[in-house]
Amino acid sequence: METIEQWIIEDIVKSIKGIGFSIEEAPLPYLHATTNTDAKLIIYNRHTVTLFELAEEFIHARDKHTRHHKEYDVRNSDETEAHKLALQFLLDCWACYDGAKNWLNFVTVTGVPADFEKDIVDYFTGTNQKDTSFSGAFNEAFGY
Repeated sequence: METIEQWIIEDIVKSIKGIGFSIEEAPLPYLHATTNTDAKLIIYNRHTVTLFELAEEFIHARDKHTRHHKEYDVRNSDETEAHKLALQFLLDCWACYDGAKNWLNFVTVTGVPADFEKDIVDYFTGTNQKDTSFSGAFNEAFGY
């Protein structure tokens, strides 16, 4: 039986391949996922990666983001942008598949970081709710 999680993973993988990138699984010991824009490759650990992390790597690939340092740099504007767009991508997918109207269910399934809790609660409760009709990153990725 397929789940919304499987459908969203399929959407992310299709989006990654749609921009000419490859996606490979590897037992990364310290990373859940990483993108190499020069090699057009996303590598992920299927045992640890979340939907949010995979969507974020898709955004990095699509927008040709580059690292400023070897380590993760929270001050890098590409990270901030990728996080926001990954969240929107996942919300669009969730709406497309008519996911549960429960914000906690969404967070549990997608692995969105706690930093976005207020935005997610607002979205699901209608406070500052954005248009949920196939908009944003999901539309762009699938050409709707």
